[in-house]
Amino acid sequence: MKSVLIVDDHEVVRDGLSLLLRQHFDIKQIDYASEGREALQFIMQNDYDFVLLDLSMPVGLDGLSTAKQIKQIDPQMKIVIFSMYDEEVYVRQAWECGVEAFIIKEWKGDKIITSVRNVLAEQRVFPENFQPVTEEDKQISVLPLSEREQEVFMLTLLGYSQAQIADKLHISIKTVENHRRNISRKIGSSHKREWLKRAKASGLLDLYVQ
Repeated sequence: MKSVLIVDDHEVVRDGLSLLLRQHFDIKQIDYASEGREALQFIMQNDYDFVLLDLSMPVGLDGLSTAKQIKQIDPQMKIVIFSMYDEEVYVRQAWECGVEAFIIKEWKGDKIITSVRNVLAEQRVFPENFQPVTEEDKQISVLPLSEREQEVFMLTLLGYSQAQIADKLHISIKTVENHRRNISRKIGSSHKREWLKRAKASGLLDLYVQ
């Protein structure tokens, strides 16, 4: 039997979610809170299998702030954020604060129930178009190049020849060759496709093509 806390400032939403859950789960207890601070009081006084938490609540703590504090109280608590908004900035913030799921209120009931089942099965559930930033991505986004190497790196990607780069930067062609060799060593590849990937990930490409 499941114990659930539903946190939303709209009674009709709380009632609708409660009905949906009771139709598909063996429910022992459902508690309701209308804002974040009230939810935290429930968390400290009860044991829940999961929390359904509205992202946007105009009074008190918002959903993300509440989720962070719940995780501080009980890091193992399963939190499902539900929202009218699917903008990536909100989804990414939810992912980074460690919640188990981000579901959209307009999803059909069966999709919401499937998402909750997956969360209870120790899976994280987020919108299909969301791509979390991995540790590898974070490493890729940092270019370990000197200022001069960055200039040679970007001019190469922009199609400049070695002679043109040497002329533009007032250095010798031999120096350009040495810089390119060092860049390939630091990035781990001499292929322009990999260079372009790293330039995009670091944001450096945007600076040069504006």
